[in-house]
Amino acid sequence: MQKELESQIEYSQRQKKFNTLEKRSMFRDRTVSQATFENYNVAEPEETKNKKRMMDLVKHLQQGEVFNIFLQGHPGVGKSHLAYAALRELNVPPDPDNPKDKGRSCLFINMEDAATAIKDSFSNKESKYTEAYVTQLMGDADYLVIDDIGAETGSEHSDSKASDFIHRLIYKVTSARQDKVTIYTTNLTSEKLYQMYDSKLVSRITQKQQYIIFKDTSDKRKEVLPF
Repeated sequence: MQKELESQIEYSQRQKKFNTLEKRSMFRDRTVSQATFENYNVAEPEETKNKKRMMDLVKHLQQGEVFNIFLQGHPGVGKSHLAYAALRELNVPPDPDNPKDKGRSCLFINMEDAATAIKDSFSNKESKYTEAYVTQLMGDADYLVIDDIGAETGSEHSDSKASDFIHRLIYKVTSARQDKVTIYTTNLTSEKLYQMYDSKLVSRITQKQQYIIFKDTSDKRKEVLPF
């Protein structure tokens, strides 16, 4: 009975890693949590190419390779959808009969939401979303999506620069993830990234990267207005 109890506790701990994606992710748009490769509808050649590339990269990650993925393009082309779909494929539950299978944790974090939650914790002492908690959460995940990086500084068309707080936050996360997989999505061009962040931070963000770029895909969220 003792061994069985220990086994159940040990498996419960491994199962917690699998549940990280659902329980700990921070979304700006909750509909992203329903994203899969199957429901990423393609209507244009670039969409087809980028979906296939993302699926191919995921296969390499499943085989144990470690690299980062950077999805860039204007809003509404499906960058967040593909990023979350990748996590869904990587988020495999641990084998209950194999104690050596420790499982892998996946996490989706919208950068603007994370920054807002941390700032709110400055005045709300009951909040668990302290800077230490969020940076550790992001640093510990085996597979992490940092969604919409750059949006936390304001409009992509502004000349604003990231605050010292944002620099510190991203530095801490990237420092903890040197040997882990991070998937970034952004609307920003490389010129804008260098304008908003210092060059050392941009270098960290873009190291060991595989790129998926959207140039011609139309905005899936744009509605035709009757005026």
